[in-house]
Amino acid sequence: MGSEDSLGFAARSGADGWVARRGEEEIGYAELDAPLRLELHDLALAGYRLRVDRLNELVAERFGIRVETATAQNATDLQIHLSEPPAPRINLPDGATVLIGSQSAAVVVTHFIDFASPYSRRVQPDLIRLVDTYGERVRIETRLFPLPFHRNAREAAVAARCAESQDRYRAYHDVLLLEQPALDSVALDNYAERVGLDLGRFDDCLTTRGAAAEIDRDLGVAREVGVRRAATVFVNGIYLSGRPDFGTMKGVVEDELHRLGIDSQPGLVGEVGQPEEPARGPAAAGESTLPPIPPEALSEPGLIVELSRAKIDEALLGRQDLNGRLDATRGEFSGHRLLKIRKVREGDLYSHLGLETGDVLLALNGAFVTVDENRFFETLAKQNIVRLLVMRRGKPHSFEYRFR
Repeated sequence: MGSEDSLGFAARSGADGWVARRGEEEIGYAELDAPLRLELHDLALAGYRLRVDRLNELVAERFGIRVETATAQNATDLQIHLSEPPAPRINLPDGATVLIGSQSAAVVVTHFIDFASPYSRRVQPDLIRLVDTYGERVRIETRLFPLPFHRNAREAAVAARCAESQDRYRAYHDVLLLEQPALDSVALDNYAERVGLDLGRFDDCLTTRGAAAEIDRDLGVAREVGVRRAATVFVNGIYLSGRPDFGTMKGVVEDELHRLGIDSQPGLVGEVGQPEEPARGPAAAGESTLPPIPPEALSEPGLIVELSRAKIDEALLGRQDLNGRLDATRGEFSGHRLLKIRKVREGDLYSHLGLETGDVLLALNGAFVTVDENRFFETLAKQNIVRLLVMRRGKPHSFEYRFR
């Protein structure tokens, strides 16, 4: 009887071997595995991690050392013959939508996105940071992958395609992620108006087959490749298993730049979210008993949003009304009262920023926002990159706004 692989299939003689045959008709391994490559890799990776954990136990028991801390001083003769399975590189077809970056970029990061998925929202700041770090060497592309069990996900994807037809895809993309899960038809129309779309053309596009056909095309690519979840990320076609963070994606980008012989030294564009001038306030000026905000609290925004400077300036004209809808919190924080938004209205500044009724403004560009020291509106008016930390239903939410 022939040998079998770890999944129970008879060992193949080659990549083009057959796995089932009837008469002259065959089913080959290539056909069998094509839509399963990602899941098979995930299984192999899970098996590798189980073996690593078991190996750590055995090495510790038998040799009295831990694999991850072994050095030339305590394990000169320790040899490990266990390697992580290489990620598959998929030949993705052309036709993805460019979110940000240069068409001539050497490294292309492709994100299969579902606008109703919290994971798609969560990965977005890390994707943008890659372009901030590597400049024209990296491009971010998206393929729309609305999952059938997410309410209004397909409608949001179609609306995004319609925004793309008016060259406003990125702005609409940002608003959809900012406002999820509010993706019903009324909300989609409101977002279209917010980003400056021609509403007549937008509504016509929603009812025609063209945009929906483009969604079906992306879904077809997903089926062919084996994408099952959002967010799914590829770097030059290399599959990143699980929910990759910035460090994981950065490592693969570095490897690809090295493979292509391109300088991988980051920092051409500089750090993201640094204000053009230091924000004055109690934390910066040292005039308050408020404790400093840990840098990590603002360094990783939950969402990066590109907004129109003209729209924000227009919304700031209603500053008096906006300020009137800020109430002092009942309790004090380190002797100070913070500011809570009493009411968010459709189309006002707060709604443009993705804020909600009841949000407590905690910090702006690293300085606390208090009743006594409130530079909220002034900072939004004068700076092109603003980071805001709010408390929402007892949990912190961090945003980064970029005004163009």
